[in-house]
Amino acid sequence: MTSNSHGHHVLDIRDTPKNFLGVISSFIYGNPEKRAKMIEGILKKIPGQKSKYLAGYLDTIDNTDEERLLEDLKCHKEVVCICTDLHYMGAGKCKRDFEDQIISAVHLKKKYPGKVKVFVMLDPNRTGLYGMAKRWHSHIDGWKLYPTWYYVTDYRLRYVLNDFPLPIIVHCTDTSPVHWEGSRSELKKRLGENVDKYRWYKSKQWNCQFFSHPKYIHLMSCLYPNINWCCAHLGGKNKERQDFIIERLGGNFFADDSFTFTDEHEVESLIPILEQYKNINHGTDYFMTKTKTEYVNQIEIYNRMIPQNLKEKQEESLSRFLKIF
Repeated sequence: MTSNSHGHHVLDIRDTPKNFLGVISSFIYGNPEKRAKMIEGILKKIPGQKSKYLAGYLDTIDNTDEERLLEDLKCHKEVVCICTDLHYMGAGKCKRDFEDQIISAVHLKKKYPGKVKVFVMLDPNRTGLYGMAKRWHSHIDGWKLYPTWYYVTDYRLRYVLNDFPLPIIVHCTDTSPVHWEGSRSELKKRLGENVDKYRWYKSKQWNCQFFSHPKYIHLMSCLYPNINWCCAHLGGKNKERQDFIIERLGGNFFADDSFTFTDEHEVESLIPILEQYKNINHGTDYFMTKTKTEYVNQIEIYNRMIPQNLKEKQEESLSRFLKIF
């Protein structure tokens, strides 16, 4: 089956924004190969969810891009590799230019033909977004949107969608933190004309539950019938969002089961959904901070519990999703 790294292969310590790890980032930059492992070991010993999250992230991005790819190809015949533009998610400046990350992914796609699909993240706040899209659209397989501070309907994305219509994976859960440089005023400034739509939730870190709601993705699938749209993670572990997506699957509107259906109980609950509905992909947007042990464990559960006919159904769904009109 197909699996995506969501950063395993072309997201390394140089692509980690300074605000994400704070002063730790500068320390690791001095000797990434040695110090990333050192900090990872320290974080694993510190109790708390945040320490575990950061340790998992460091564990995900060790080794070279190619080594990480070959590691995943032991478990999968093909990998969907997402280039993630963390700087423009408001988490601080990165050491490596984003397009260098894309260069690495495209190189792996050419070196391992038929085994690598490349999706590139678009962010409306990036200067020169249209030019970047123009340079790379013919070398990649699709776009990735991460609406944790903007709406998928943002007019600044329309220029790219109109001229370079590729399949789009959209982050769609209710549990992802966002930064906006720690400031609601910064968020307000970035939203521009969309600011009047924004609901001022008590916790700004979890506002993506509104920005990434599948209703906006479905709207865009109607506005752009020549583009296939995928709600990554099937809306997250939220029944209201899942139901919204499931009831509308079909045509150019897809979903992905990754990260939402992970343990045995959850995978078991996925089976009747796969039996009844189509356009559900598997594995095209894995969570970026899963440790290798968790990752392999999830693969084992899926392979053991999902019947072969449903695996084939998901493969057919992915083939339809990757179609370029």
